[in-house]
Amino acid sequence: MNQHCCAEMRYYAESMCDLHPDRFDCAECHIHYDEVLGTYGLIEHSDLGGRIISIDYCPWCGTKLRDASASPNVVWLRPRAEIPQA
Repeated sequence: MNQHCCAEMRYYAESMCDLHPDRFDCAECHIHYDEVLGTYGLIEHSDLGGRIISIDYCPWCGTKLRDASASPNVVWLRPRAEIPQA
């Protein structure tokens, strides 16, 4: 289990709802934590599967987070393995 910077980040990075087994389908899930890279991003929900916009600082406590890349606000597409097949 990851040591998030604060209780709010932990809550939003790990929260799941009863209606949506996939966090990308739930409009109440806002933060994505990539365990492999150790990076955080905002989930942008869409009918196409969504995307993740990297964040450099915790929105609640202001802690500097691990950089996703040298470029600010890098956008990641949702990992292909997580996109539901029609």
